[in-house]
Amino acid sequence: MAHYKRKKFLVDYDVQGALAARTAFYWFGCTVMTIGVAALLKLVSGRTGLQTPYADLWGLCRPIAIASLVLLPVIVYDMVQLSNRLAGPIMRLRRAMRQLAQGEPVETLSFRDDDFWREMAGEFNALAAELQERRKQASTASDLDRTQEILLTLGADAARETEPALV
Repeated sequence: MAHYKRKKFLVDYDVQGALAARTAFYWFGCTVMTIGVAALLKLVSGRTGLQTPYADLWGLCRPIAIASLVLLPVIVYDMVQLSNRLAGPIMRLRRAMRQLAQGEPVETLSFRDDDFWREMAGEFNALAAELQERRKQASTASDLDRTQEILLTLGADAARETEPALV
């Protein structure tokens, strides 16, 4: 299988952008919930006065918020890398299908070793080979028909030339 690096970070912006946005949304929700739970625990454990729990709350939640912010780019980057394994094969398959539909020759399709849907490349290659072979046969048959038509026309012209002219 193919052993080459991707040149583009985002292969399919619509799919990968949606996954990255969803990841950021989940990260945000998780961070808010973590800080909320920490605040609730602080509030419950420090019932001596209302000022004391709130005064210490930012000191308790700040490390959680900073650690979470540091983790966000790592999570989004990993999600995009993972989604490359989904979007990359689909983009190559779409490009090959477009070429095939336009009657262009299509090279054998192969996906990277760590891509998802690797078996789909083999199935597409079988389909493309069959379609290209049928097109080739149809083209050959069409060429033969045109050749026969030309020969018949030439034969009819030659026969007319050799007939004696009637006056």
